[in-house]
Amino acid sequence: MTRRGGVPALSLLLLLAAIPAGCDPGPPEGQVVARVDGEEITRRDLLLELQASGLAPGVDVDRYRKALLEAVVARKLLAQAARQDGIDTTPEYVAAIRRDREQRLVQFLANRDATRLQPPTPDAIRAHAARRDGAYAARQLLTVERLRLADTGAERAIDLRGPIDAVAARMDTDGRRYRRDRASEDSLTLTPARRAALAATAGGTALRTDQPGEVVLEQLVAARPAPIAPALRPAVARDELERAARAAMEARRTARLRARARIEYQPGYAP
Repeated sequence: MTRRGGVPALSLLLLLAAIPAGCDPGPPEGQVVARVDGEEITRRDLLLELQASGLAPGVDVDRYRKALLEAVVARKLLAQAARQDGIDTTPEYVAAIRRDREQRLVQFLANRDATRLQPPTPDAIRAHAARRDGAYAARQLLTVERLRLADTGAERAIDLRGPIDAVAARMDTDGRRYRRDRASEDSLTLTPARRAALAATAGGTALRTDQPGEVVLEQLVAARPAPIAPALRPAVARDELERAARAAMEARRTARLRARARIEYQPGYAP
């Protein structure tokens, strides 16, 4: 048996068999900056790591690339250990990955849609800034104390009234578990109802804002004036108009998709 060109097929098979199965591809080069047990890490991976690191735009990437690369290497090693332990096959992991994948798809869709929107006109920006002039001048940065506990039904036996400190003290006495943290909120991004509800907590009674799987108490602990300078208000107005346009586009798309989709709910779960 002979291949085209006169090379015997048997000789070709022998040559292929002589190549070691684990042939070393050589040191990383080009777009590949490292390998972990054969798994490549590319320059794009480093760029994504930089974007997720929270470093300010425009920083010297070369200055941080070694630290970024080592973070990726460490994550891949730990991911290998997790897979070896079978964590990647657990229902919890599979559900979390599905949720993360869907969220990223939605974000990429929103980013693409944003490029198709017409920018607000100068007249629209001026009109919006005029309507928001009072809000810009009275802007505040709010610090909100939060207490969280699992929504297991047991919380119904707990007195959750009063300030967060008092609620935490009662829970400590009963030996109940909870978490406390603080969050910052910008008054410009809050609805009037949210602003009023948080302002009411300054008197000492925490606001209960339950979330899926959690009971959450919130209390306003600080409000720092941070007015927008007049020279910066057009840029803020433009940003608000663009965010509103993106939200409106997403709402319209969701409504169209919902109208075409077949959605079935278990009894008691329908909105």
